[in-house]
Amino acid sequence: MKSNNTTFNEVGFLPRKSIDAFAKSYSMSFPELRLTESELVDFLNRKFQPLESSETHNIAALVTDDGVVASGYGIVRNSYAQGDQSIGVGLVCDVFTNANFRKMGLFKKVSLLAIGREQLTTTNFLIGFPIRDEVMPGHLSVGWKYLFDMPLWWGLPRLGTLRNVTKYLNMPAIMFDPQKKGIAIKVSDEFLKWRFSLFNLNYYLISVPDSRDFAIVRKSKLRNIPFTCIVFMQSTNNRNTRILVRMIRNLSLHLGTVGVIGCWNNSYANDLFLKSSGLRKSSMFQKVIVRELNDFICPREENDYRLSWMDSDTL
Repeated sequence: MKSNNTTFNEVGFLPRKSIDAFAKSYSMSFPELRLTESELVDFLNRKFQPLESSETHNIAALVTDDGVVASGYGIVRNSYAQGDQSIGVGLVCDVFTNANFRKMGLFKKVSLLAIGREQLTTTNFLIGFPIRDEVMPGHLSVGWKYLFDMPLWWGLPRLGTLRNVTKYLNMPAIMFDPQKKGIAIKVSDEFLKWRFSLFNLNYYLISVPDSRDFAIVRKSKLRNIPFTCIVFMQSTNNRNTRILVRMIRNLSLHLGTVGVIGCWNNSYANDLFLKSSGLRKSSMFQKVIVRELNDFICPREENDYRLSWMDSDTL
């Protein structure tokens, strides 16, 4: 562990030339990605695209005099909608402190650096989905607010046909129905192109014939166990949800995973008819926290949101 006398440069936006140093510390905190050094740098450059054609990324960092990134705080800005109102929302992700600089108060310091910088933008609020209880005190100490939990839903594989299951192709945003209630992400062609270019993975599109209803899934791991993860689901009635879930369970068997998982806030899950679809609500959940900016007041009720989250798959 480094001495408390170590000095740090506060970097509001990480220059592209510093991504290599960022990746080295990042890999220590997120070894589950299992990417080579060059793959990781490429991933980070795509995830945190340079801002407004500049050479900086939306990452706040604390960097030592010799160029080591001691702590990082990444934010991906997306456009959300609340009814007819557009809202700027920053998804906070990949917050870490290099293992060599733990217990030095850097988490709080880099958090305040990122939040203070974001206050100067048009972002209305930040949102996060922490899965570890131990990080909550640090978030709450810099003004984050806990809203509610998002339960994990699961289902077992089943034997069946793979009709209407295809490898993911380029999908236009017009396929996504606009959300008529709650705060939800605005799906655009630009967002979809960015979102599905992050990982070198196979995504699968499951569709219901003669309808606009579909699901996007991919193979992933939870606690190092392989699952078929539901990245997004769109369904307008109970029958179509049952069809989608049945086909996803069929695909799970084909992919050799132990089952199907997905995560939605409760009212969204109800709107998707999940309870009668063959999926079951588990006792596992993700927390939903927000950090309000620029006098924006976030709704506090769970049914004011339509959120889904699975690993790095946020829609």
